[in-house]
Amino acid sequence: MPLHEGQSSLASSTLLESSPSSDVTLRPQERDDGGVPRFEHPRTEGEIILLVKRARALGVQLRVRGAQHCKPRGAIYTDKGSQHINVQLDYYNRILHWDEARMRVTVQAGCHLGVDPNNPLSTKKNSLLWQLDQKGWALPDLGGITHQTVAGFLSTGSMGGTIHHDLGGAIAGIRLIDGTGRVHELAPNPEDPEDERNNPFYAAGVSLGLLGVISTVTLQCEPRYDIEGRQVTSPAGKCDISLFDPGGKGLQRYWEENEQGDTYTRLLWLPQKGVDKVELWTAHRAGDERKWLRCLVSRRFKRRPFVSVPRVFQWLIIHPFYKFIAEEGLPYVEATERLVRRVLNLFSRDGVKTFRDSWFQALPMDNGVSDKHLPTVFTEMFFDLEQTARVLEVLHKYFNPCSDESEALKDAAGMGRTGSFAFEIYPGHRSRFWMSPSYKRHSCRLDVFWFHTKADRATREAFFERFWGLMRQEGIDFRVHWGKYLPPVRSAAGAEYLRSQYPMWGRFMQVRKRMDPDGIFLSTYWKEHLGVFASVLDRPEPSQVLALPASGTGPMTLMQRGKAAASGLRTTARRHVRHGRLYVSVAVLKLVFGVIDLVRGRPDGSGDSTTEQGA
Repeated sequence: MPLHEGQSSLASSTLLESSPSSDVTLRPQERDDGGVPRFEHPRTEGEIILLVKRARALGVQLRVRGAQHCKPRGAIYTDKGSQHINVQLDYYNRILHWDEARMRVTVQAGCHLGVDPNNPLSTKKNSLLWQLDQKGWALPDLGGITHQTVAGFLSTGSMGGTIHHDLGGAIAGIRLIDGTGRVHELAPNPEDPEDERNNPFYAAGVSLGLLGVISTVTLQCEPRYDIEGRQVTSPAGKCDISLFDPGGKGLQRYWEENEQGDTYTRLLWLPQKGVDKVELWTAHRAGDERKWLRCLVSRRFKRRPFVSVPRVFQWLIIHPFYKFIAEEGLPYVEATERLVRRVLNLFSRDGVKTFRDSWFQALPMDNGVSDKHLPTVFTEMFFDLEQTARVLEVLHKYFNPCSDESEALKDAAGMGRTGSFAFEIYPGHRSRFWMSPSYKRHSCRLDVFWFHTKADRATREAFFERFWGLMRQEGIDFRVHWGKYLPPVRSAAGAEYLRSQYPMWGRFMQVRKRMDPDGIFLSTYWKEHLGVFASVLDRPEPSQVLALPASGTGPMTLMQRGKAAASGLRTTARRHVRHGRLYVSVAVLKLVFGVIDLVRGRPDGSGDSTTEQGA
């Protein structure tokens, strides 16, 4: 089907006549010391078009970054090389039009949803959500954080935790600059019965930055609302939901037919032996309070064991704690495993928290996470909602092998199967967009979290591969969040497998080729993970390449052995000092929490059935 040729031609010709011819100063795309590229900062659509045309003329790549919330960075940037063009739309961040009659807003692609703490140009007053709220408007749903740009959020298929409200359905139009510099106005065409199979709008909705540069997005809004709810922390066996029941009391049924009317829900699971806690966060819409009354009834809520901790404690205790255990590596020795249990139990104490706040403050409950002090990465798997009970059953058995499974018990020892962080389980609304992990089906989503350090790549990737491989082994199909860690290209869950999970994969690739005929938006990362070129799939993975012996190696001299032994002793001493310091920190923090509980009239550890066990 033609790519809305009439609209595209008109938009492109009109724009190009008014485009600046010499206003853009293009700098060499060198990388800074941290390996992050330098960026072009266009201020107008015309300047973006010139950048695209320049990339095409030079035969180089062009990629646009948002808030850099994607991990790994290969998903964002071009390949290394000063010739490539990386773009940041931090000056292209205005609301262009308020359509009062239809309650629609058109916003430039670089506008952040909320405040991006890493972008000095991002403020509350120029964020999209704050401006919508001031106007009395809202969006139907939001993700866990709102640092992202509008275009970055939708390009990877991000969404919130509900099957009752569709954020993707609020996208009413996308204006996109393709790989030739043409502008396309894309929108649904409800009069066409084959619209969702042929209209490139449904390719652009989750495009991974591969169709072109998104210029503006038009969103369908609704009247603002407040969110009211509660979080219950309890042992997994005492959760309000029978997590491992496939019947009427199971998680899927709870998401679909919640009797309390809670349409937003997320569950955080700490399955470690001696912990085994769940934090069930549920909320519903509560109308729109007057502003003066909202100030009186608002109860801000900061979720997750470490998010509710002031950032000074994240810096003093949580960051050193996770950095220490990251250096230890899995499986943990007994002393480290005991420390992990103490910390997790300390920060996930049983109890109930209630909250009420405005929609754009309450739904993104993870904005309090410090990317600096608690750098968290994860892989996110999307399963058909009908597989929810099966997924939980498989995970439960994997974390708790039977006593007669000697190999499994050995593998699970030292938290080898659970790690030291949490697993998040929450629903996702079905999507119209071809490359969305929730395309045409409601989803059960599993996030496998990991604390990120510079030296943990091998351990982190091996941990994620456990869960990709587990689900493939159990015959449970899944899709993946494109902005998180993806399975290795040639693995059983790699490019060939993912292609089989997306019914409109081939159609998306046809549209991609038509809109970017020279492949200027294709980095090596995306070529490999999408299997765009067959030869890529024949490349061996790094782990399959045999390492050659280093030249000049041989038996160590006596002096070299002495230096190695001394270095080992220093490393061991430093580890013991850090270990002792962390135990002291945990004891001090436990004392602080105890004093707070006494002031509030709640004895320390009351109702926490696993505190003593974890100690």
